[in-house]
Amino acid sequence: MKALRELEVGEVLSFTVKRRHFLCQVIAIEDRGRLRAHEVVVFAGGESKAPRVADIAGRAIHVLKVAPKNQPLYLKIDGQPPAAFRRLGRRPVALGYDLPRTFRTSARSGEDTLPVWATWSYAAGRLALDLAKQPPPYRSSWFPRWSNVDARALRAIDVVVARLADASTVSEAALRRAVLALNRHEAVIDTPGAEELSEQLITLAARGGLDEKLAATVVDRHRSW
Repeated sequence: MKALRELEVGEVLSFTVKRRHFLCQVIAIEDRGRLRAHEVVVFAGGESKAPRVADIAGRAIHVLKVAPKNQPLYLKIDGQPPAAFRRLGRRPVALGYDLPRTFRTSARSGEDTLPVWATWSYAAGRLALDLAKQPPPYRSSWFPRWSNVDARALRAIDVVVARLADASTVSEAALRRAVLALNRHEAVIDTPGAEELSEQLITLAARGGLDEKLAATVVDRHRSW
């Protein structure tokens, strides 16, 4: 089988997500022998008809609407693209804007740098989440400031915390089970949120009769957020 030609700067590729066509372009290449990393910009849009190379003109970069929310799809990708990415040809790199170098997933989170190391399939997977039907907004009764957290995850976190709050007594085992259940949602819990959640669990456990220092030890030992 003939080996695929290496990608070059300026190459435009298209891929399909939920029957919509998206475009991306290789805007730079970092070549260090075995490591050949492509800087790729995924453009906003998504049309039903098959795109052409010229269709990238004037396109903005796609910014994710869901996790990781607010991330521009400016990626650094090693290796050749899979067959799902169709090569359309080359076009001079002529973005009409300065590429972002950092982003925040929420007002309370730290800055992440760009481009993000990823795989070719990462872009398609993130866009699939963006195009999926989103759940209705949900405001937590326990953590009202967590406005940017995925609604389904936030509702599940509330259920775990409420169950602990409703217990007449809280044992070490019950607190451990609560922490392990919350670990399933670690991806949506930022650093300030983790401290707020930890404090809330310790408070509820102490209210349920568990020694406060023991409660803090249990939370710290078993949490992954």
